[in-house]
Amino acid sequence: MKKLSFGLIAIFIAIFGLQSCFRDVDADNEPKTVADLAKLYNLKVLSSVSKEEAKSFGIINSVKEANIVFNHLKNIKTHTEGKLNLKSLRGSAENSGVFKAVLTDFAKSESNEYRARLGSLDAEDGQVPPGYKNMIDDSWAHPYNILATLSWQANFDSPSTSVMLTGVTLGYSFSQGGQSTSYNSSTGIFTYSVTGTLNYNVFVEGVGTIYSTPYSVYGSYNTTTGSYSIYATSSL
Repeated sequence: MKKLSFGLIAIFIAIFGLQSCFRDVDADNEPKTVADLAKLYNLKVLSSVSKEEAKSFGIINSVKEANIVFNHLKNIKTHTEGKLNLKSLRGSAENSGVFKAVLTDFAKSESNEYRARLGSLDAEDGQVPPGYKNMIDDSWAHPYNILATLSWQANFDSPSTSVMLTGVTLGYSFSQGGQSTSYNSSTGIFTYSVTGTLNYNVFVEGVGTIYSTPYSVYGSYNTTTGSYSIYATSSL
C-alpha cells in the first residue's frame, strides 16, 4: 500500500514538473520588446512619425498588451447574421416616392421557372433599377465595424461589393484588393467575396509600428427575405 502511495505521489510530481516546464517555455517565448513583436508579427517599425500622421495611430502602452491585441487580429474569425429593410432596396430614402418596393414573381417567357425578386419596380418597364444595400458586421469581435456595400445595375446585373471599416477605427484601415459578386436569379440570392489587407497603425511603448495581415470578407444577401451574412477572417 505504501509503495502504491509513493508511486502515485511520484507520478503527480512528474506531471506538475512537466507543466511547470511548459509554462516556463511559453513565458520564455513571449515577446519582451518591440523588436520581438516586430519579428513575431512581421511588423513594420517606423523610424519617425510626424505629428499629422500620429493622429491616425492607436496607442498600446506595453508589449504584453500589444501581443494580446496582435494575436487577436491574427486569428479573427467572425460571423454576423442580419436582416435589412425590404422597403428600401435602393438604399436611399430620397427615392422612396419614385419607386415602390414590392415582392413579385417574374415569369421567364421560355420556361415555367420563376424568379422571386424583391425590388423597386420602375412603373414604365417593370425592371428592377440600379441600387445598393449596406450590410454591417457589429459583432463586437473587434473595435471597428465592417460595412459591406453591395451594388448592382438594372435587373441585378453587374453586381459588385466594396468593404470599409466604420465605428472605432483609430489606427485601423482596410485596403481592398479584389472582389467577386454574383447573383442567382433562381434563388434571388447574392453571394460576395472581398479580399484585401487589414492595417493597424499603433504606437507600442512610444514606437510607431504598422501591423498588416491578409483579410477576407464574404457572405450573402437574400433579396427575397432581406437576410444577409458577413464573415470576416484574417491570417498571416
